[in-house]
Amino acid sequence: MRKIQDIPISKIKIINPRERDPSKFEENVNSIRDVGLKRPVVLNTRYLDKTGMYELVCGQGRIEAVRQLGELTIPALMVDVDRPTALIMSIAENAARQTPAPIWFAKMVKGLYESGMSANDIGEVIGKSDEAVYGYLKLIKWGEEILLNAVEQGRVSATVAIEMARSSTPENQRLLLEGYEQGEFNPRELKTVRKLLDLRNRFGKV
Repeated sequence: MRKIQDIPISKIKIINPRERDPSKFEENVNSIRDVGLKRPVVLNTRYLDKTGMYELVCGQGRIEAVRQLGELTIPALMVDVDRPTALIMSIAENAARQTPAPIWFAKMVKGLYESGMSANDIGEVIGKSDEAVYGYLKLIKWGEEILLNAVEQGRVSATVAIEMARSSTPENQRLLLEGYEQGEFNPRELKTVRKLLDLRNRFGKV
């Protein structure tokens, strides 16, 4: 896990500035004033020695809100990546807030992981837990689009979806998802139900 540092706002360069909705910006300012900054911004250190500036990856709205509140520094997570990777990270963070198509989003998470980022760092960027990040990685590896959708929609946790994905057939996965959502079994019983369905496939109905 990378250490979060307080960085002077004057040392941060916003590479791709975007226009902000005034009402949403005001909500952001009020939220930070009332409860504090929930997530650090993400800064790229790759070009710091050359330019003397940190390049912003994610968090323009947070920087502008903190600046309006009179703060001179902001908590930041440091990464060392090239500019194309930084752009992908920025897109991923924005996509995480907008609930994108899960299969597309999971592929982006996979790309960040393969670029060398840890699950913890990816979670910091996109605002999701380590468990969720590992869940996306495993499900995209296994090509489980239906289960990815279920995770993104909050119907099942990543852990539950991974257990379902271990089933031997897509039909069994569908049955597990439907049964779980209908309350026919709980997470502790899921593994047993999965094994019974797989046994039925191997030996036929009894």
